[in-house]
Amino acid sequence: MSSVPVVGAIWNPPKYLPPFTQPGGIGTATFPAQQTGELVGQWTAGCGHSFQVWNVASVTIAGVQTAVVQCPYCSYVQELISPYDAIYTWPYEIIMG
Repeated sequence: MSSVPVVGAIWNPPKYLPPFTQPGGIGTATFPAQQTGELVGQWTAGCGHSFQVWNVASVTIAGVQTAVVQCPYCSYVQELISPYDAIYTWPYEIIMG
């Protein structure tokens, strides 16, 4: 696992082990997947999980504080927003709402 997040991949800070795998590689669904009846969340990430609230982490990339928008279940990186404070502006404020 890389210490720098990659859009479409599972990412956790060092020393954390993701409980999910991504057998198809970057940009594909993660395993294990939710059952069809569990897909009732407001959001669905590229990993295929459905949930109500995004996980937003912070990391420094090339000297710039960056928001890492992730699936709260498997830590799949949906988007990188730089600089971090941009998450409070249109169109990103819906993530924080």
